[in-house]
Amino acid sequence: MDKSRNSSGKIALSTSWNAGRHDSGQKLAEEISGLGVNQLELNYHISKDQLADILALREKGIIKVRSLHNFCPVPDGLKNGKGDDYLLSSLKEGERLQAVEYTLQTIKWAKRLGAEVVVLHLGQVNLKKDFQHYLAKLLAEGKKDTGDFQSTFERMKKERAGLIKPHFEALKRSLDQITKAMPAGIKLGFENRYYYHEIPLLEELEELLERYGSVAGYWHDTGHAHTLESLSFYPRNEFIKRLGRYLIGIHLHDAVNTDDHLAPGRGVIDFAYLAPYLKNDPVKVMELKPGVKKEEIIEGLKYLESVKII
Repeated sequence: MDKSRNSSGKIALSTSWNAGRHDSGQKLAEEISGLGVNQLELNYHISKDQLADILALREKGIIKVRSLHNFCPVPDGLKNGKGDDYLLSSLKEGERLQAVEYTLQTIKWAKRLGAEVVVLHLGQVNLKKDFQHYLAKLLAEGKKDTGDFQSTFERMKKERAGLIKPHFEALKRSLDQITKAMPAGIKLGFENRYYYHEIPLLEELEELLERYGSVAGYWHDTGHAHTLESLSFYPRNEFIKRLGRYLIGIHLHDAVNTDDHLAPGRGVIDFAYLAPYLKNDPVKVMELKPGVKKEEIIEGLKYLESVKII
């Protein structure tokens, strides 16, 4: 694998990049293998048919599956899955229980595929306005230091704080049910989120990791952290500084302001800063948007090697 001969055993590529282009799981895996990567994270766009193909390849030793991103496969009756199809934090008991059921299904598939981690979106609080997109617009216009930006952020923070408690309690009920039914050898990855109204914020992550640390760890998403830090919701690198001791996995992708899921080296994130936090060899996954070019992925792998991330 001359294109990236040293990377195949050190990093996985998420099927977020190409799951939508292939009906066949075999073709999906072959395209990724052609980049010199033989490890996968199966994301929430994977169908049951694709999953069956990937299981066959895994059983032949052709590829390795390191992690699954909940919900995987796409839940019954849905065409295009996403990590928030059913919310573990929902106040609607039927939806919350469906989220638990499909999470346990994902965990069973993870065990069958020999994966180590199931990455979870933990929920959200529904706000009346889309505050963050407006704040991102102000950021792009160079207006982050204006009174409009600060007052909008304060309104968003206040509204979320007034709504979070019942959702957080519902989430803990869901996680209590899930963790009691988990098989040995699998861990849950609690992912930091892109939107401020999502769960969990940094302080909530700390509480959850203390509570469920025997079966769960922190899953750091570089682009999500960069987005919240770019909007001045948190100081630079605050997530990895405070939660690095819990780290079990990482989504590696670059970003410019709030535009993320770019190939590493194509944005402004300081990946070299992360290297000291990766000494315990967490699961490393490059998670990219579908439009990223193959050449950018190959260069991204080389870049990550150059800064000692892989």
